[in-house]
Amino acid sequence: MQNIDYERLIYRRQYVIGRLIPLCPFSHKIQLLSKEYSLFYHIDLVFTRVTDNKNTLILLGDIYDYKNPKNSNKDILNQLIGSDFDALLKWTSEMAGRFVLIYHNEKNIRILHDASACRKIFYTVKDGNICCASTQHLLARVSGYQKTSNKSLLDYYQSPEFKSNFNSNIGYLTYYDEIKQVLPNHYLNIDPFEIVRYWPNKQLASISLEECVSRSVEMIKGFVMAAYSRYPLMVPITSGYDSRIILAALKEIKDKIFFYLNSSEDTIDSADSRVSSAMLGRFNVKMNLLNIDKSVDDRFRDIYFQNNPLATHEFLPIIYNYYKNFPEKLNLPGGTIPIIKALYHFSAKEITPDLLAKSYHLDKFEIAHDFYKDWFNKTKDVAKRYNYNIYDLLYWEDRTCNWGTQTQLDKDIAQEEFVPFNSRELISTMLAYDKKYRQKPYFKLNKEIIRRLWPSLLEFPFNPSFKKSIKEMLISLKLYKPYMKFKKLFSNK
Repeated sequence: MQNIDYERLIYRRQYVIGRLIPLCPFSHKIQLLSKEYSLFYHIDLVFTRVTDNKNTLILLGDIYDYKNPKNSNKDILNQLIGSDFDALLKWTSEMAGRFVLIYHNEKNIRILHDASACRKIFYTVKDGNICCASTQHLLARVSGYQKTSNKSLLDYYQSPEFKSNFNSNIGYLTYYDEIKQVLPNHYLNIDPFEIVRYWPNKQLASISLEECVSRSVEMIKGFVMAAYSRYPLMVPITSGYDSRIILAALKEIKDKIFFYLNSSEDTIDSADSRVSSAMLGRFNVKMNLLNIDKSVDDRFRDIYFQNNPLATHEFLPIIYNYYKNFPEKLNLPGGTIPIIKALYHFSAKEITPDLLAKSYHLDKFEIAHDFYKDWFNKTKDVAKRYNYNIYDLLYWEDRTCNWGTQTQLDKDIAQEEFVPFNSRELISTMLAYDKKYRQKPYFKLNKEIIRRLWPSLLEFPFNPSFKKSIKEMLISLKLYKPYMKFKKLFSNK
């Protein structure tokens, strides 16, 4: 590794949008959006701009088109620039990526992000001025805000639940009372200021397994090939479903990808290590077990926690290893797809905000109840109108948006990351299939996608354990459903 340019690591790959930014605290370039608003973006943040006679599009990060995998960011923006804003929303829903897209003209500035808010929009309104940034702490710094004084919110940030959530927020709440986050499926309008929900906007109609698999395979394969056309890829492989789908989609170029597993004394003999090594070994593909050195450069550590004072210590050595050894590679983890697994569906006759808070084990925090009540009241009619399960939308707009993306945000100091499932069109396509076969213990949809892409990968177990072996035996004997009914009946007594 070359000598570290520490100044370059401060708020690396971040941005700020505002009227008056007295001192931008990171190495940056400036782009005027209007007479009043300017964009300050880090020199390592991918920046693309196109304009016509009326409108300008600015992309921060990367966007991918599964139909045209070789298209660059600029190619895609040139296709979009002639569209009105409603058409732009439709087009971007078909894309994947990790991006913020700014649409502006003489009258208006609108800002939206990728399907799961992997690249974020935090905002505040101060003295009538709107300011946005990619992280809550960066926005607090340029706005002069101090941490919240709300006891319930502070209790959460000091709790085991916060740590189990990868040190992430609840919904649109942040560590600062004046700052909120734009949730997935919403965009920010600068003038007049408003947060607008734009999706879902059409009925979710049930589709067959064949249609769901065919459409999903086309998109997943297109997205990973689009990423491959731009960057050298590294892909973590475990014994789970998500990484195996990505592996299956890369079958044709498997010898050109760096497959790996972060390894330690605790994981060296784990199911993830055994299954992934055996699976790739069968096909003569190298499996790289990365030994993580827990020692971290002191200055790197300081900047890591300066960028996010609430960041987890657990991932720091791993992130530092990415920085030292793989700064130019694009990492493709298997996040986002849990949205479709119906993990938190309940059979309660009446869904309430309190039940939603309880489902995520946050019911002891008053502030969580406040968020879930507000979100539920604003969302329940939309979900009913368009036939979306309220739990699926909540997982998407709260759990995935926070727990599922926080590590990506902290890892911006080291390298870029892209989740191939992070497409609104792909997620909604998979949600259109019967939830019974999307959830445990079957995960039939996941298996059928793998079968279509690379059927031999199904010969290896998924997340093997003694408990799972018993479950699979019950399923094969057609005793699993009776067992679950008996268990539920017994637990209610």
